[in-house]
Amino acid sequence: MLGYNNLIIWSEQKEFYDLPETGEYIYDISENSYFQYLGVQIGDIIVTADGINTSEDLYVTTRAKAKIADGKKVEFIIARGEERLTYLISLDDIKQYEAKIQPADRDRTVNISNTELTVPLGGKKLRLTAEITALTEQAPKKSTLVWSSDNT
Repeated sequence: MLGYNNLIIWSEQKEFYDLPETGEYIYDISENSYFQYLGVQIGDIIVTADGINTSEDLYVTTRAKAKIADGKKVEFIIARGEERLTYLISLDDIKQYEAKIQPADRDRTVNISNTELTVPLGGKKLRLTAEITALTEQAPKKSTLVWSSDNT
């Protein structure tokens, strides 16, 4: 929905890396995403979402995005160095932005099929099989995730 990937920064990492805040450190922003449109940058830190500190609640941004999807406005406070940026985000704002994007930018499909990962786990193997299709507005959503374990 917002188009970013993050890592949680705890107080230990904040001090070690001399970062201005704890929270969700943004290490990737998707092309043509709403966060890119807003000017959010790699290295920014989401400090709060919906008034809750992101380093105190691992799921606060997930719940905040669900509120946005339900039509509510949600405030995000983002640290960029010593500066604090405040964004009030709503589904209507996101939809208006997405309507402006060129169709070629919206109509991208990514398919990951028959991907299998086997991880040894204490004498057992955990097998993850994924068939994921990240789709456009014109195509239905599809994802299959299969977990299995072997005693071998």
